[in-house]
Amino acid sequence: MVVARWHPTAVLPTIGWPEGDYLLRLDATGASRLVPLTVRSADAHGRILLVAGAMTWQAYNAWGGRSLYEGSGSFAGRSYAVSFDRPYDDSFGAGRFPPFDAPVVRLAEKNGLPLAWVTDYDLAQHPGLVQGAAAIVIGGHAEYWTAPMWEAVRAAVARGTNLAVFGANTAYWRVRLAGAETGAGAETGAGAETGAGARTNADRVVVGTKDPSLDPLARSEPSGATTHFRDAPHPRLEEDLTGMRYDCFPADAPWTVTDPHWWGYAGTGVRQGEQLQRLVGPESDRVYPGRGRPRPMTVVGFSRFPCGPGRPTAQTGVYWVAPSGAGVFAAGTMRWACAMADRCPSIPDARVLRVVQRVSTTLLTAFARPRAGVTHPATDTVDRYWLPARNTGSAAPGDVGARGRKG
Repeated sequence: MVVARWHPTAVLPTIGWPEGDYLLRLDATGASRLVPLTVRSADAHGRILLVAGAMTWQAYNAWGGRSLYEGSGSFAGRSYAVSFDRPYDDSFGAGRFPPFDAPVVRLAEKNGLPLAWVTDYDLAQHPGLVQGAAAIVIGGHAEYWTAPMWEAVRAAVARGTNLAVFGANTAYWRVRLAGAETGAGAETGAGAETGAGARTNADRVVVGTKDPSLDPLARSEPSGATTHFRDAPHPRLEEDLTGMRYDCFPADAPWTVTDPHWWGYAGTGVRQGEQLQRLVGPESDRVYPGRGRPRPMTVVGFSRFPCGPGRPTAQTGVYWVAPSGAGVFAAGTMRWACAMADRCPSIPDARVLRVVQRVSTTLLTAFARPRAGVTHPATDTVDRYWLPARNTGSAAPGDVGARGRKG
């Protein structure tokens, strides 16, 4: 584990700052860097809770040469734990906030909705922050969750809190937080200082071995073992949370409109079978056939495409209603969040952006009141679509290594 044990050079008080997500810019002679910061809300009662995916940013963060995916040029050399005490190495220091979370925040703020802000790191420490929220909103890529966070969000939906997932590959890896002692013997990052002024903070480490045989909790506390949520020793299926399951990387396909009369499409002018080019990718989810999925569930987007050579699969976007009356939307594609912005490099067609922004606005507006499914019911349409029972590209042997190389 790489840790930047730097002396603090400045302290920025945030007393009196409005709750919300910020990007700080640090300027020095000839250089600038960004730092993402969330001034979190004390509670979310009656508001839409926007959850930034900081644990996922950190999992991919290779500052100092190691991440949960790679180290020394290979998956085998990866870290089993990563520290928040180091800068992000991508987006000029902003991590993955700009493509996956910032567009959601901007669109929600633009529409003047009642909002509350946290990161998933906050929810991992304080799962009760979801209490009383009208809705919980997850951005484009929130892959790493703790077990208490998973249970808290699921329980909130069961109480009537709406859930919008504007991404894919959600709640795929189970991780846990730990104190700095987990990093005993950790590598010191380039330019780091280890003097008496260095700081060590509790629970600043994300543990994710990705292999139960490497995790001492696999036997003593199976619910906290750091492996796929869907795998032993304590399996939890993604469809119990979002209604779908992670399926494919790499994905690159259009989103095909399946039900233009669905209430979320109001005002978009979409037509039956219209294809929204390149909206699906680079990872995608889909519904799996069987008894485990929630009902009633409306498929609002469906596409068939190859997930790599010789692996035909599908992607689905869905809306369903929980027994509590909570409405749940899951986009099933990472590019949905990017398309919520005025510019998305992956999607050149401005009409696609307009449709996604209108649908997202309609959803967020309806989700500002709990139990949106009572006034916006779902019709069960899943059985109309081709959905292979076999997983395409995420749970086969060697999956972990393949995902380590995806970047």
